[in-house]
Amino acid sequence: MNPSRDRIAKPAAAGPLRRAAGAAVACIACFVAPIAGCSDPAPAGGRVVDADTFGGLGTYPGAYHYPRVLEAGRNELWVIDKAARVQRIDPASGKSLALWKTPKHDNGKPVGLAIIEDQQGPLLFIADTHQHRVLVQRPPTDAEGSGETIAEFGEFGYDIGQFIYPTDVAVLRDATGAIDRIYVSEYGGNDRIVVYSPDYQPLFTFGTFGGGPGAEFNRPQQIVLDEDRRELVISDVNNHRIGRFTLDGELIAWIGATSPDPGTTPGAFRHPHGLELLGDGTVLVSEFGNSRVQRIDLDTGDCLGIWGEPGRGVGQFAYPWSVAVMNDRVFVLDSGNHRVQSFAKPTDRPEPLTAVSSAGGGA
Repeated sequence: MNPSRDRIAKPAAAGPLRRAAGAAVACIACFVAPIAGCSDPAPAGGRVVDADTFGGLGTYPGAYHYPRVLEAGRNELWVIDKAARVQRIDPASGKSLALWKTPKHDNGKPVGLAIIEDQQGPLLFIADTHQHRVLVQRPPTDAEGSGETIAEFGEFGYDIGQFIYPTDVAVLRDATGAIDRIYVSEYGGNDRIVVYSPDYQPLFTFGTFGGGPGAEFNRPQQIVLDEDRRELVISDVNNHRIGRFTLDGELIAWIGATSPDPGTTPGAFRHPHGLELLGDGTVLVSEFGNSRVQRIDLDTGDCLGIWGEPGRGVGQFAYPWSVAVMNDRVFVLDSGNHRVQSFAKPTDRPEPLTAVSSAGGGA
């Protein structure tokens, strides 16, 4: 399966927020004796119990046409789909609060987004993938307006400051809240990370195309900043792994294994796309190829839980591109089903399901 080939799956029904029936798995030990600190075991996959879902196939507000971008803002979700529509979504109801199209989209549509908040509100850094640039926009002040373009940088090419297909943006801010660096991932031949100054000037790059144990990528898809560790976590889609890097681009460790078919074993990935840090040394990973979400310990590579399975029903996923967290909910962009699903954010730290690959510096 090639994740760079867009797959339009059988649509899910649009409509109001829905929930799957079922109850959480109880901790058996709690019924045997009142053991302090008892917690539920790690979920091991299958249909997500008590999942909420909203959206559906369509081009009207609140519906999606194969969405590929999901990010959490301060009080809202942001979704971009293959109709080049940017939507500001109420996470409680799924209602669209604003909708506009990116200004250029004949060549293709965005697949990445970073959001920062400043005194003027949200500022969106859109990886405008098939326009070979990063688009910086302010959202409209009302539901009928269009995004205001503040800046854009990049053009087609192979040199530093040029892109083939940019996939994501991460913005590093200093102690005052000012932009310090901007990281942009790209694929299509460059397969690297380009680092920019606050005034959008290229500073340096790291990574090359490949699948070896060093800083090599085969479609780096998403970048997240671990501010506590001062690290970058990057999904390396076609090498079926995620990487930890210093802010200056030095490889710390790979998690996962480069393989033509890594399988479905806990801790292994098939085309990992989306990443979301939980702030406790773990990361949620949405897998395009396995249609599930895993929670991974960044220090050991252990899998601490799996949510979802392939399917069309509530609590099942089809090619999820992104995952995000807001308050006590995890939101999954269920791209092949043209919807967003959510479930309760994990709060405990269960025993690993298995230790497939430890974080080691090589695949």
